[in-house]
Amino acid sequence: MSTVEIPVLPVLIPATIAAIAASLGWLHRRGRLTPLRAAVGVVACVYGAAVLAHVLLPFPVATDDPRPWRVLVHLTPFTDVLDDPAGMLLNILLFVPLGMLLPLVTGVRTVRRAAAVGLLVSVAIEAVQLAGVLVVGAGRIADVDDLVGNALGTAIGWTACVLLMQLPPLGRLAARASWAEDGIASGAAPGAAPATGG
Repeated sequence: MSTVEIPVLPVLIPATIAAIAASLGWLHRRGRLTPLRAAVGVVACVYGAAVLAHVLLPFPVATDDPRPWRVLVHLTPFTDVLDDPAGMLLNILLFVPLGMLLPLVTGVRTVRRAAAVGLLVSVAIEAVQLAGVLVVGAGRIADVDDLVGNALGTAIGWTACVLLMQLPPLGRLAARASWAEDGIASGAAPGAAPATGG
């Protein structure tokens, strides 16, 4: 079986530049563009590119796969954790930064919602991997353990960020870097309703 690969850098470099430009434009249009918020946007975009590079790229495409419709899906959780604990740990660690970014760039104010965001992002990644297997025989595996590890990592990252923001210097820095006017980093308490003004 011969394959061709969709490479990493020619895809991610322009995509990352475009994402950074879009995030800075979004902040500028809302009058919230500052160096700290711009730095958060750059970090978020570079982190997103690193995740894509790890889980999707390089993307192998089988050009003469005799079984193009084979499906590699693991739906039973924790069957491989004892044999490959490092894999689960990596899935957790990979999404910790996502959880730490959520209080800064979104209005997510509970750990449950943070975990839900991590789960949705992970589902999207697994769906792309599964589609790759179905369409071009990419050889990736869609694994339910990835969903569990990614959601857990996001929850851990969110919790760590919120705890760190309890330290006054870090809390003030996070408030200045926050994108969300009603988020935790901007001063809203965890679980509190958004301010309505008045």
